[in-house]
Amino acid sequence: MANTIEDSLSVLKLKTTLQVFVSFPSPYTQTLLLQALTSHLPSLSILSSLPSNPPTPSSPLLMWCDYDEMDHELIHEAAGSPQPVLLASSYIYRKALIRKNFLHLTTHEYLAKDSQRKTIRSQTSGHPLEPESALVKAMPKGSTFELQFADELDELFADELYLLGEEMEQAEKEGEKRWWILKPAMSDRGMGIRLFSSRSELEEIFEEMEEDSDEEEEEEEEGEEEEGRGVSSSQLRHFVVQEYLPSPLLLLPSTAPHPAPANHKFHLRAYFLLSSSYTTLLARTTLALFSSLPYSPPSSHEESLLPHLTNTCLQPPMSPGEVNEENVHLLWELEGREVKGGGVLTKEVLERVWKEVGEVGAEAIKAAVECGSVHMQTLPNCFEIFGVDFLLTLPTPSSTTASNLHPQVHLLEFNASPDFHQSGTRLQAEIKTMFEGVVKGVVAPHFGFETTVDEDEEEQGAKKSESGWNGDWKVGDERFGWGCFGKGEVRGGW
Repeated sequence: MANTIEDSLSVLKLKTTLQVFVSFPSPYTQTLLLQALTSHLPSLSILSSLPSNPPTPSSPLLMWCDYDEMDHELIHEAAGSPQPVLLASSYIYRKALIRKNFLHLTTHEYLAKDSQRKTIRSQTSGHPLEPESALVKAMPKGSTFELQFADELDELFADELYLLGEEMEQAEKEGEKRWWILKPAMSDRGMGIRLFSSRSELEEIFEEMEEDSDEEEEEEEEGEEEEGRGVSSSQLRHFVVQEYLPSPLLLLPSTAPHPAPANHKFHLRAYFLLSSSYTTLLARTTLALFSSLPYSPPSSHEESLLPHLTNTCLQPPMSPGEVNEENVHLLWELEGREVKGGGVLTKEVLERVWKEVGEVGAEAIKAAVECGSVHMQTLPNCFEIFGVDFLLTLPTPSSTTASNLHPQVHLLEFNASPDFHQSGTRLQAEIKTMFEGVVKGVVAPHFGFETTVDEDEEEQGAKKSESGWNGDWKVGDERFGWGCFGKGEVRGGW
């Protein structure tokens, strides 16, 4: 009887045609995804639009497209199906990660609970206190607040921004110039970010935003539209203010061909893959994105924020519509570079940085799942790639040498629907390989399809038997260019 059931399932797999709907505005992303899917999956039916009929076990559906094009009701209905009839490339609710104010609040709540749990365990067991979460040092100190008009700041400094006001007063008494960074919670691509060092500068920022918002409303009434205005008035209500992180890791000049820029600030763009309910993976394809202008400490008289903002979309392109690829590098291409202040980015240092990025990102996702409430809900038939940004800093004053270089990893933000086109043509093969890893590590196992293992993966320790791998990731596993850093189960979830 058992053999009959297994034979029936095998026949069903052979007859199964996977419907695939891939839709992204970027030809770069669209092409690479289709290449990854057709290279590693069996019978496919590529669709130009979502099907009118619901998916079935013999004709399941892969929905890999922009969030706004998804059928969210269908995703939710299919989540309860005993058969894997649908897989979608985005979760329905994930604001706890991608909204800057929600990310700050959920991690703050999580760290408070985590500290309390560890204290209770230590007291009841008599064992030493467990190490603190990696998020403690990785999350920049800051506050969240809501503001609509500039004259509301006085009230905020008596409440949500009270500690910020105290820090400003203390810095002024000590004659210290300290800086903070203001971020609209809902904006992306670096829009609306400002630096300030005093209460008066913060007030000027909001007065300027209020004037821009008034002008925007007048233009809307007159039916005029203008692009490139930064953030809209609807985005300028929720904010995060954080300490400006001094002493970013900077590189010294190099004589290597096509080196990453020296003395330019950069951040890491790490790709995290969250799947089902839930597994957290980190791609080996981690980017180092550089500013186009040399770094210098913040100044009240700066005309440009480019030395401080490393978003690729803000850097001047080589030609219109293209990416300045001189500012885009792989993390692993920094091996051997000397660091300003002392030390060398050896292979061991870069490997340690990558692992710490994985640990911090996985912990932030755990915080969102545990404390994000309605703003973070995982589903068994969803996966999503997030572009997560990190900054590396060094101690001040630096006591770094070649033998003890240990940059501090700081979590900046999670980005949904990352723009892979910003990686440029040079790294196109790396992005394609990363997508292939998603197909082989998540998509194929979800539907029970088999994929082949190539020679490169065999050299990395993969086995031929993994062609029938069931997708059961464990923390510490590394397959298909992805490493597993987190695995959890939602209490009361699916």
